[in-house]
Amino acid sequence: MTMIQAPQIQEYFQQYADKYPRWARVGVREGDIIHLNWHANGMKLRVDDVNLDEKFWPQEEGLDPQEAFDRFLMNLSRGLGPRGMDTELFPPKSGSEPEQIQPLSMAVDRRKGECVEKAVIAIMLTQRWYMSMAITGLLGHDRRRQKWNHAWSLLFPQQGSPHLLDIENPVIVTRDGVRQEVPYLVPVTAYDEDARRFVIPDRWREGKIFETYDTAIYDGQNPTRRFSMMDMF
Repeated sequence: MTMIQAPQIQEYFQQYADKYPRWARVGVREGDIIHLNWHANGMKLRVDDVNLDEKFWPQEEGLDPQEAFDRFLMNLSRGLGPRGMDTELFPPKSGSEPEQIQPLSMAVDRRKGECVEKAVIAIMLTQRWYMSMAITGLLGHDRRRQKWNHAWSLLFPQQGSPHLLDIENPVIVTRDGVRQEVPYLVPVTAYDEDARRFVIPDRWREGKIFETYDTAIYDGQNPTRRFSMMDMF
């Protein structure tokens, strides 16, 4: 078993992003292309504004920094909804038409965005403080056999362990007898390279399993074989 311990995870995933840029990005810059389908040439968005995170910053005054950050995360989690069949954002086209890459700001203005967009917008904020990444891979659960394509953020504070942020899926906790929804932001103690799995302490994990894709299916900018539904089991 090859374990990448917490202090080495940042360097490891910087190299991972260099090798597999479709599945990992370090920070976000204007002009970046966001792939919304990781295993085929499908819908894409272009980053046209690296300050879109400001649209989700809380307006309340007097919040301490941690509370303001938590409010931002929940505003982003709740503020964008499923893309569905939004034909204005992604107009239907024939196979002979050129690929359309829409601006990310258009999706945000239309309140459309799922795990990928949220992971990218989250690191627009956090990259101002420390290295931040958006990762795409598979999300599983201890009680489920299936795994799903998913995206999350990986944050590297200057002190302490890396943290994994799954902004699409907040969790319910009980504080002072009151149930409330809070961001899923948890420490990562290691990365199991053989299992391609992030190691999260059980007390924080909530049964979730975060895995990177099998790199055997990747060759440069495109998979060497088509992604099969069987890869998710």
